[in-house]
Amino acid sequence: MHKTALLAELLNRETFYHELFRKNPYPQWLVDPRSFEIVDANDASLTFVRRSRQEISGKSLMETDLCDINRFQQIVARVQTEGGCKYRTSYLLGNGETRDVDCECISVSLMGSLLLHIIVTDITTYQYTEDRLKFGEELFTQFMVKSPVSMAMLDSEMNYLLTSQRWIDEMAGEKRNLIGKNHFDIIKNQPPHWLQAYERALTGHSESFEQDIFIRPGGKLDWIRWEVSPWYNSENKIGGIIIFVEMITQRKKVDEISNRLIEQRSRIAARVETVEEERRKIARELHDGLGQLLTAAHLNLELAEQDLSDDPAQAKEALMRVKDIITTTIREVRNISQNLRPAVLDDFGLVAAVRNLCDDFSRTGTVQVQFSDYEMKKHYSPAIEIATYRICQEALSNIARHSKATEASIDIYNRESFILIVIQDNGTGFDPADPRQANSGSGLINIRERAELLGGNVQIESRRDDGTEILIELPLKQDENFHDYEQDFE
Repeated sequence: MHKTALLAELLNRETFYHELFRKNPYPQWLVDPRSFEIVDANDASLTFVRRSRQEISGKSLMETDLCDINRFQQIVARVQTEGGCKYRTSYLLGNGETRDVDCECISVSLMGSLLLHIIVTDITTYQYTEDRLKFGEELFTQFMVKSPVSMAMLDSEMNYLLTSQRWIDEMAGEKRNLIGKNHFDIIKNQPPHWLQAYERALTGHSESFEQDIFIRPGGKLDWIRWEVSPWYNSENKIGGIIIFVEMITQRKKVDEISNRLIEQRSRIAARVETVEEERRKIARELHDGLGQLLTAAHLNLELAEQDLSDDPAQAKEALMRVKDIITTTIREVRNISQNLRPAVLDDFGLVAAVRNLCDDFSRTGTVQVQFSDYEMKKHYSPAIEIATYRICQEALSNIARHSKATEASIDIYNRESFILIVIQDNGTGFDPADPRQANSGSGLINIRERAELLGGNVQIESRRDDGTEILIELPLKQDENFHDYEQDFE
């Protein structure tokens, strides 16, 4: 080759080498595979290791802390057999800082010499991020598995990715390993509103249900509170859903017991008030009626005693007045006794007692009351009889005080397992949906109390200017826990 051409070729090679190796932005070394001595290092590698060319010139690779000798011998062997290899290590920089690096080592021939070409990539930030992600994944997994609530993470096809142990115990029954299994294979026959909630969650919406019923495979019912929300992947796209479930059966039982206790206290308070009102009424009747009559009889007896010797005729008239007063007193006592416990109930039975009540009401009041009975027996249990009588009495009293009715009717039916009482009037009516009207006064409250304490129920139908109809059902087979009405109300 011509000397000028050879010189040009060498210059081209040097320029090419300088541009390709020395100015390459990635840290690179050329290393002698026999002595491990650094033959050359590019500018980027010097910047990376925080050392000058003079500090690493002639040094072995191990002296730069890039790799220990035992490991590098293994790397050289792999390069010789495989042509190249990759490895990860830590490197101590000149300023004392440690960096994580990925190294790619290949065999190259340069000017007749076989060298190792090592390209270094700083992965410290990536490694830190990867470690944090790995830690986050492990932490999230631990959080899911050991969560104190039932929790499940599913993909968009509703296959399980992660579940808490509590989910397995409470929701999956005997199935223990759920990962990869489909949600609908584990919990079968899910209601439509659950499926709709899943679909909405997969479109980005969160749903929550404060009270819902969960039917176990064996048919057992549990009350649950549950939520479903979407989860997002690294591309900010919905990857699936997360379901949270809290069993609230025990809490609901406690709430129901608490509500029953509150209702029971209200009923007791209402019964006490009713009893007190009855006692006040009896006290007034005794004081205003019997008390005055007996006082008048006493005064007339004193007058008779005074006139007995002086004016026998006057004494006789006084005694006649006493006789009339005593007759009136006996009538008053009978009325009070009738109000406490109608004797006709014991003597002639329920139907006769209610018919007599309607007749008395028609004679003494402004409302004409029609009474009919259907397949009724003469006698029932004392609780049924007194409850039916008092309900009819309370209803007629309510009609007279509030309805402005001129006509009313009471029909009593003997059904197979209950007595049906139908009470109607042609009065002004009211709105049963308005609690201020439906619960105004004690009449309707007393009717409800008496019916409910026997396990019965009351239905009220009424409209403005169209009268009122009350239907009362009293079961004939009483629970042993029901109260005796005479004890509670008499």
